[in-house]
Amino acid sequence: MANSIDLSLVGNVALEFESYYRNFQGDAFVDISTNGTTWTSYPVHALLPLNESTENPELVSINISAVAANQGTVWARFRYISADDYAWMVDDVAFVEGFSGNLILTQPFMSSGTEALDYYKIPESQIMPTTFGAWIENNGVNDQNMTILNVVANDGTSDVYDQSSTGVTVPAFSLDSLAVTTAWTPVLGSFDVTLSTSSSGTEQSPLDNEMILEPITVGGIVYARDNGVATGSVGYLGSTPVPTSMGNYYEFAGDFLLGKIQVGIGDSSTVCEPIHADVRVWDGTDFVFAGLTSDHEIVAGDLGNIITLTIDGAPISCQA
Repeated sequence: MANSIDLSLVGNVALEFESYYRNFQGDAFVDISTNGTTWTSYPVHALLPLNESTENPELVSINISAVAANQGTVWARFRYISADDYAWMVDDVAFVEGFSGNLILTQPFMSSGTEALDYYKIPESQIMPTTFGAWIENNGVNDQNMTILNVVANDGTSDVYDQSSTGVTVPAFSLDSLAVTTAWTPVLGSFDVTLSTSSSGTEQSPLDNEMILEPITVGGIVYARDNGVATGSVGYLGSTPVPTSMGNYYEFAGDFLLGKIQVGIGDSSTVCEPIHADVRVWDGTDFVFAGLTSDHEIVAGDLGNIITLTIDGAPISCQA
């Protein structure tokens, strides 16, 4: 801001804005000052995992009362530190009256198996007990007592799982991770899983108290996980691209015959660029090569779609 604003009559103030951010090597901050020289930094999207994106846009509300409340001169700035990175986009910035009670549910996660991974397409042979968690932020000036995380799985007709975490106190302007430890063991079907948070206090902004995960399908022959990102892709790899590998980890709860690998192709990929997939199995010390698909030349019809690559000499036997 070129000029300061007067908040001398405001005892509870927040800075709100719409944000779109993808995390790679960057760090994003809102800085607040009462003299234009000394700044207090508030991290933005600090919990966003590597290569994940926010909603476009995501509404961000930061209570800045500790610095700006009842101050006659207040400046704000947005600070983005990065190297070879994506971008941070900001719009519709406003100073607003801060919340007395406002919980925000962010970064939900679910954990299955010893490796605590998330799966969204699960063959019957790979069903494992699953637990859930999320980060809960208190963005209000009041401590939030008896704060809980509730998780509900619905099969389209009824709730088949409905469990909550133990109630805790989340102090003002702090974060806490809450976990639902009573496991859900899914059965065959398709499920929507909703995570929500609440407390014994008054909630002034309930829209950010709930998140719905991508649908979970149990049954069939596809075993898949998306690490919380069901859309989007890894793209720009430098001005002089070099051969690059990327992949995913899977834990097997039961025997599984692996014959094909599905890969999503971004809609801006290069036609004719050859790709292949391989399989590596952890032997307790290292990942050992176990199989390879033939090269696939990307054609126009592949762009924006999922293609299937067949493993040479398939299937590969994967065991629990």
